[in-house]
Formats: sequence, C-alpha cells, structure tokens
Amino acid sequence: MTKIIPSKVYVHNGPFHSDDVLVVSFLQILNPNLKIERVSEITKEMNVDNIHILAADIGAKQGLNKFDHHAEQEYRNPTNNEYPYAAFGKIFREYGQYTLTKNQCEIFDDEFIKYLDDSDSTGTYNSFAKSIYAFNPPWNSKLSVDDCFYQAVKFVKPILENLFEIIKKKNTIDYLGQIPENINFVPYWNNKKFRTNTIINNKYDENWLENKSIETPSKIFVRKDNLTADEIMSLALLKTINPNIVFEQVDEIIGKDTTQDYISFGLVDKTFNRSSFLENILLPDTTLSTFSILWQKYGLMMFDEKQYTNFINETVKDVSDLDSKKTKNTLTLAINSYCIMNDINNNDFTGVQKAVQSMQTLLNAKFNYMKASQGKALEEINTIINNALNKMEYGVIVLDKCIPWKERVIENTKAKFVIFPSLRGGWCIQGVPISITDRTTRIPLIEEDLKKCNNGLIFCHKQKWLATVDNKENAIAMAQEISKNFSRK
Repeated sequence: MTKIIPSKVYVHNGPFHSDDVLVVSFLQILNPNLKIERVSEITKEMNVDNIHILAADIGAKQGLNKFDHHAEQEYRNPTNNEYPYAAFGKIFREYGQYTLTKNQCEIFDDEFIKYLDDSDSTGTYNSFAKSIYAFNPPWNSKLSVDDCFYQAVKFVKPILENLFEIIKKKNTIDYLGQIPENINFVPYWNNKKFRTNTIINNKYDENWLENKSIETPSKIFVRKDNLTADEIMSLALLKTINPNIVFEQVDEIIGKDTTQDYISFGLVDKTFNRSSFLENILLPDTTLSTFSILWQKYGLMMFDEKQYTNFINETVKDVSDLDSKKTKNTLTLAINSYCIMNDINNNDFTGVQKAVQSMQTLLNAKFNYMKASQGKALEEINTIINNALNKMEYGVIVLDKCIPWKERVIENTKAKFVIFPSLRGGWCIQGVPISITDRTTRIPLIEEDLKKCNNGLIFCHKQKWLATVDNKENAIAMAQEISKNFSRK
C-alpha cells in the first residue's frame, strides 16, 4: 500500500466547530509540517486534488464532496439514517489506517468519532464538541478567529494522540469513564472560613481574576493514582481561580505539613467528619462530585446566576457524570485520556499535570465566552435585541453584528428568522428554534424555496436551519418572503 500523506488542507474560515478542528489536529499528527489555510471558498487556483491537497468541511459547492458533508449526506447506518458522516469521520475513514489497524479504526470510530460527527451534522448535543466551540472568540472580543482556531487545535491534538496510544494498547477507549471504587468525592477545607457555602451570597465580581477577589487555600492534596475527570477538572478550576495554588499527590494527609490552609479530595482524610459539609449540597439533578461541589461554592462569585446555571448544564453535569460509558460522554473520555497515559508510561504523573493545564485552557475559553453574556456586555446585547425586535417585520429580526441572541429572541413567539452578518462573507438567515434545547426551527429554510425568491443564495444547510445570502437586502427579502408564504399555508 502506497502511503500518501496530505501536504496541505483547506478548511472554512469564520467560526469553527469540532469537525474542522479535529480534521486539522488529526492531519497534523500524520504530517507535522502540514500547511493549513482557512478560506471562504475553494477555487480552481488552489489545485485541490483531495490526495496531496485536501478540502475538508468545505468544497461541496464546487463539487468537492469527498471530505465535505454539506451537500450529500452519508450515514454509517443508511438503513435507519443513523450517525451521519461529517468531515472528520470522512478524513479518518481515508487516513486512519496510517495511525491504527483496521480493527482499531473501526473501534475508534464507533466509540468516539461517530458521536462528534453526529453532533456536527445534526446539532445533537455533545460535551466535547461544545467544549471545542467555546474556543471561538466571544462576540465582543478583539481576538482573531484564526488565532482561536489554532488554540483549539493545540488543545485537541494531544488528546487525539493520547486516545490513539490507548487504543493501540487496550483496543478500546470505552473504559475511560470508569472510576475506582470507594473514592470519596467530597472536598474538605481544613480552615473553617473556606467551608462556608457562598451560594447564599448571590454577588459576583466580573473581574475576579484580575482583582483576586476569590480567596482559596494555598495547597491541594489529592490521592496518588490515575485521577478521574472529576478530579482533574476540580484541580483546573482551582488553578484557574488561583494560579498560585499548588497541588500534591499523597497517600493520606496524616504526616504531611498541614500548617497552611489546604483543600483535599479523593482522599480518606482521618482528621475530620465530612458529613457536616454534605448538608450544603444544593445542585439538583447533578451527581455528587468534587467538581459539582466546588462549582457550587465558587461559581456564583465568578458569574451571574444564568451563566452559573448554564455552566452546570453544559459542563458540570457532564464531568460529574461518572459513568460516561453509558452516556458516551466524549469530554470525560478526553480528560481521562491524559491520566490513563500515566499507566501506559509506568505511572509517570506528568500526565496529571498536562491534563490540568489542558483543562485550564478549556476553562479559560469557556469563562471568556460566559463573561461576554453578563454584566455590561449583557446590557448591550439586550439593548441591540430590543431595538431589533421593535423594528421586526413578518417575524424577521435584523442584527448588524453577531451577538448571542437565542435566549432573548426565543421569548418572542412572533420571531421566525434572525439576519446577521456572516464572518465568512455575506449575510446569514438563521431560523429561530422552538426552544433552547430543541434546534428544530419555527419555520424550516428549504433551499428550493429560497432559490425562488432571488439569485442571492450562497448556501443552505441541509438541516434547514441556516442559509447564507450575498447581501443584507437579499437576506431580508428572502426571509420575509419565506415567512409570509409559510403564514399563508
């Protein structure tokens, strides 16, 4: 078999998702000298042959469907239209053989990739995909989208490398969500002043990191072993709040220097009775875990109640789900991949440190995104949306900048479409979903109907929730026409 490794890949510019980030991360593993360009469209001058030069997650408009999935949809199970292929699945199907055996490729696709492809193609919630998307710059940020894309690639690439090494050794990654028995997931602060449950104090400091307004112990004791995703995220959260906090892996607290303030978890600490702190657990429908308790204690010092709750639903519950094998929690698998490498590398605990550093990067990205939807930023968002709602015609809302609009617009039952500038060029028409948790739109965007309106259509998503048009005026005209015609039915 002739081994041909791509030398260059084109992916789409503008906001990114897990799909294009995973493609580039994987191809960089195959070829560390890979050239990458983020573009708005594929042209003949780019000489894409899908052998040496690839177009991934883009190119369907030019008939380059081999590694794009926006025109023709392939399914892993075509009988039931289950688990559609996205760009990463297509790329791995072609080049995975250069990393793993055929059987290992099938296992990796079945236990990991197909869930990410499904999320990208259908909008189905996926914890790891959601985490990668958080690396996009917030709406009010001056950060470069390209710089953020490469930061996401830097985050994802070592996780893929870990997973490949594990599957080579174990022929599965499914077990990564399992946890040791008898692990105590209740954290303990040796100083009573830190034990106070601050959820009652519903005030937050937008600049908590700069102001150092959140007080933490100076040291963390954790157990000696391969830590779980719950423990890794707990360490990352504390290190994000207080970059100077240090952690040490120990067998037990007794005999250690405990003259300084500390927090411990994952240990059977013989110096206290944990039951007194359990009375403060106030997170409904969330598995008891170290991370959920720490977020309960510190979250409302960092964010308003809405962002605090969103983080519980989008991150805390995923990490605190200690049986990811049942839920296919890809975020938990990704985090645990670092720790399992300790076992493969003869208990070299640098894997724990790398895991904590990686998850700090993720938390910083998520927190920056969250900060852009509270305080003064939220006031600006509400002002823009209120003005747009007052000018709404035929259920069409026009925004002159990309802002987080869904939660606010969904409240208005008359809203059908939102128009806003696309960072990839042109203007977007996006259907208003029926709810935050259901991506189904109030009115579908059907390509044939849009083409009847005028000739400005650039792209229509096959899931019928998004279209791109050449200019603002055409986008408004199309959306209003679709809305009027739908109302007549």
